Amino acid sequence: MSEHKIDKRVSKRAQHVLEIAAAMAEKLDKERNSYSVRSHIEEIQLHFDGYADGSSAGESGIIATGNWNTITKYDEKVKRCVDVCNLPKRVGDIFEKMGIEIEWSDEWSTCGNCYKLIRTSPDSYSWQPDFWLGDGEITCGDCVKEDPSGYIEYLDGNDETCMSIDVDLEEHGYSKLNEDSFESGWFPGQNDDPKQVAKELREKGVDHFIFVKDENSQFYSKWSVWVLNESNPES
Repeated sequence: MSEHKIDKRVSKRAQHVLEIAAAMAEKLDKERNSYSVRSHIEEIQLHFDGYADGSSAGESGIIATGNWNTITKYDEKVKRCVDVCNLPKRVGDIFEKMGIEIEWSDEWSTCGNCYKLIRTSPDSYSWQPDFWLGDGEITCGDCVKEDPSGYIEYLDGNDETCMSIDVDLEEHGYSKLNEDSFESGWFPGQNDDPKQVAKELREKGVDHFIFVKDENSQFYSKWSVWVLNESNPES
């Protein structure tokens, strides 16, 4: 992976833009006796460590997250929402012209280990989370794979969730139980239930198993079961 580079001149200009925006927001809120504009500007964050999935962070190497919508409020007189302030949108437009990547703050989080940005909100039907939310801290897939022991321990025997990070379970003593993927969905025959599969495994004395998501789509999902070799009576 190529080294992530930051345009320091753009970084300095971006910080200056945020300082000016903060001063403007404070003035506007004082006039309106509110905090809405300042809260939007304070939500804007600059990120300098790139994307966890390796995507390009553009010419500047900088990513900004925030709520870029024009601020609105409901007006009782006209019975509809009216525009209050477009300052966040103007800041976003300026950043884009500076070569800064713009993302929505409610769709992205920061890895607690490498500080890279992780997409946490689906952007397609096939999207799968490449992160783990363990012990209150979110960790990107690459950092999990550096030491997946805690992730595997969390998944082992857990029929409430499945593995979505590409960890090599064979290296950790697991074998795939099924040849063809189980299927759960809307179409006929897609009625496999992970809880039922887990129940049947436990009845056979198999307590160490991990569900793995094979495919995700709008109307169905495909998944497999991996069993710890030493706990499988048939291995």
